Order: sequence, then structure tokens, then C-alpha cells
Amino acid sequence: MCTVTVIPQSGGYRVMVNRDDADTRPDALAPAWRTLLTATGQPLRAIWPTDPSGGGTWLGVNQRGLLLTLLNYNIESAPGVLIPVSRTDLRSRGEIIPQLLSHTAAHDAMRSLARGDLSCYGPFRLIAVAASDDGSPTVIESRWDMQRLETLEATTPPACFASSGLGDSLVRVRADLFRKLIGDANGTLDATQHAFHHHQWPHAMHLSVMMSRKGVRTVSVSTVSWRSGAIDFAYTPVSAERASSPRST
Repeated sequence: MCTVTVIPQSGGYRVMVNRDDADTRPDALAPAWRTLLTATGQPLRAIWPTDPSGGGTWLGVNQRGLLLTLLNYNIESAPGVLIPVSRTDLRSRGEIIPQLLSHTAAHDAMRSLARGDLSCYGPFRLIAVAASDDGSPTVIESRWDMQRLETLEATTPPACFASSGLGDSLVRVRADLFRKLIGDANGTLDATQHAFHHHQWPHAMHLSVMMSRKGVRTVSVSTVSWRSGAIDFAYTPVSAERASSPRST
């Protein structure tokens, strides 16, 4: 479960990700650089944090500016009515991003995803962000529902994506809030984006961007900026006390 936003910046983009997970999940390992090989055998550096439980990640970016982030895709038969996934032999979806970050373009990464065998993974939404030659960012979303993979048309930021184990339809209010804050922004988009990712509705903490409910909460906030080839990756764990302390913008 996550909330992801993308905003444009001069020469690139900035992405923020709230990771929501079980209280019992161990803390992630801090972002670290790795060297991957492209299809032509050229080395390509990439950075991501690691989930020690599955060994994978929910967020990564490479030096060519391709960023990938993963959300759960909670399939519903009606708003808020989940269709349970009963299989117990599924592999960690955290494997997906490290397998795709050797690509240098978002479309290539999505085509590689479509060629792979996804039958071993539960439902997910993969968001790809990349800067074009002129520096303007593009966002592409692919959705896997355990039957087919759907890749949506590329869009331009600002953009917001959210998922919840209670039902993805229930947290569309986060995207509504994001659009309102961006539309009303008097200062920089950076400050507005930061405020959004720390926003809480005291009367609806389970739906909030920085959320908290029994056994589940926002466990970290990550901020990735890519500008003209320069990457800044900030990973901040969130304490249980902070996640459950109601604040609003």
C-alpha cells in the first residue's frame, strides 16, 4: 500500500512515496547503489532501498533517470468490496523493480514487463517516471490483475496514485486532495508535495496520506529528485507515534 506523487522540476522531476505496511514488518535497509547491465552489456548504476523480508524493493531509480515504483492493486467487485487473493505460492512483487531498472526508457521497461511471466505475482500497479530529452517528465502506469497486464497511456505530471488494503477506491480522496493542493499552491510545488505526503485527516486516519489504523501505518516517506542526471534519494522512516499523531495542512 502506498501513495505516490510526481511533480515536474527544472530539468527533471521529483517523486515522493509514502510506504504503508504492517507494524510487524521489519524496517527497510537504506537506499544503496548497485551496478546493473543494460541489454547491450553497458554498466548502469541504480539505487533503491531493500525490504529485508522479500529482498526486493518498492522504489528505485537509475542514473539515466528511469524511476520505478510499485503499489498493491486491490481488485474490487464494487467500491470497497475486495476480491481476495487465495493463492499461497506467490513470489514477492519486490523482485520486479530490480529486474527492470537496467532499461533506460520507461516504454522499454514496460515492454519488458509485458514479455515476462507475471503469473507468479499478486496484483500490482507499476509506475514508471522518466525524463525526455528536453528534461520534461513522462509518467506511465501498468496494472496487473493476475489475468492481464494493462498499460495506460503516458501522462505528464503532476500525478498522484494511491492504494489501500481496505480498497483502492476508498483512497481516491487522496488524489482529490493532491489536485486541490496543487491547484491552490501559492509557493513552490516542492513544498506543496511535501505537505501533502504528511497530511492527516484526524477524523479519518485510515484514509489519510500519512495513514494509521490497527496493525498498519505509514512506515516511511521517500523523496527522489532527478535533475539533469543528478539524483537525490532521501529515505525517512516514520515512527508509529508520528504516523498515529493527527495533523492536517
